Amino acid sequence: MEGTYCEVTVSMEERIGAYLQGLWEKDVVRAGLWTPSPPTPLPDEPANPAPPLVSGLPTLEY
Repeated sequence: MEGTYCEVTVSMEERIGAYLQGLWEKDVVRAGLWTPSPPTPLPDEPANPAPPLVSGLPTLEY
């Protein structure tokens, strides 16, 4: 992008990167070279979170 635009913002770079990533993923999936996996929970996210208390705060597990 340098040389084409005089002021490239971080937001512009992120949008272009996301667009190109989307194109790459579509092409690779279409070619059968990759199957996206479902998102996995992060280690600190419980598989079955406790329901919130009446106050709206989550319950703590000891």
